[in-house]
Amino acid sequence: MASPEELTRTITALDAELFAAYNKCDLAEFASFLAEDLEFYHDQGGLSLGRQATVDALKNNVCGKLHGELLLGSWRA
Repeated sequence: MASPEELTRTITALDAELFAAYNKCDLAEFASFLAEDLEFYHDQGGLSLGRQATVDALKNNVCGKLHGELLLGSWRA
């Protein structure tokens, strides 16, 4: 079993990879982090079902408009 520190390092690294894909609008890489049966709830848009719906929403609504990043210390394993 991984220690809390190892888990934190792993999650932080994967989070950085996810946000790099998000920020570059690398849709294929971004999609690789998502489960096919993803259920995403947006506070304004509501329920989005499936990986492709989330990728399409990123492409159509976010690319080039927003930048995401992990705020270190904002969560704990």
